[in-house]
Amino acid sequence: MNRPPFARQALALALATTTLGAAAQTTPAAQLEKSQVLAGGNVVTAYRVPVVSSTGAVKYYDMSFVLGVSTAGVPSFSKFTTAVSPTTQGINFVAGTYKASDGKTCQVSTSMLTGGRQQVTISCNNKEASDPLSLSLSTGLLAGHPFQVDLTKANIGNITGYAQYAWGKVLYAYWGWNWGCLHNSDIVSAVQAGNQISIGGYDLGNVQICGSILTRQ
Repeated sequence: MNRPPFARQALALALATTTLGAAAQTTPAAQLEKSQVLAGGNVVTAYRVPVVSSTGAVKYYDMSFVLGVSTAGVPSFSKFTTAVSPTTQGINFVAGTYKASDGKTCQVSTSMLTGGRQQVTISCNNKEASDPLSLSLSTGLLAGHPFQVDLTKANIGNITGYAQYAWGKVLYAYWGWNWGCLHNSDIVSAVQAGNQISIGGYDLGNVQICGSILTRQ
C-alpha cells in the first residue's frame, strides 16, 4: 500500500504556490518527501516539512489543506494552512488518554531509559469493536536503541531527521490493517506536536504507508 499519489502531488502543488519566489543563490523549495504526510478523506496534513529559503536557511512547517470537490466531480484546493512546527518534537511525549482518528481510545505512558531516551508505550482499543493495538517506541539515535537491529535492517537511519521522531514496533495488533497498514512487528514512528501525536506506519521498510493522529482528551 502506497501513500495516495494524488494527495502527495496536490500538497506539493499547494506548497509550490506558497514557497517558490524569485531566483536567488538557492532555489526555494519545500521538501515534502522528508516530512510525515497523513491523508484521510479530503484532508491532507504534513508534519515538519523542511522549507528552504533562497539563502539556504531551513525552517520546518506543519501544513494542511482541504480538498474540495465540485458537483461535477472536479477537485480543487481550499483552506490551506501552515504554521511553524513546534520545537518540542519526538523527545517530549505527554502521557495521558488520547483519541485516535478512527475512534480508538489510546493510553500513552512514558518513562526514561538509560542514556536519556524516552520510552513511549501506546495501548489502544475500541470497546465496541474490541480490537486492541499496542505500540512500543523510544527516542534517540539508532545506536543503542531498543529496536536497533530491526530499525537498522529497515534503513530507518537513511531518513533525513529520523532522530526527531520516536521509533519502535507494533507489539500486538488484534486485527490486520490497523490505521491502514499496521500488523504485528511492523515499524512505527511517533512525534508529539502540541496535544496531538502523529503515528506513522512503515511496514518493514523506511517509507511511510499509513498513519493516524492521536488527540489528547
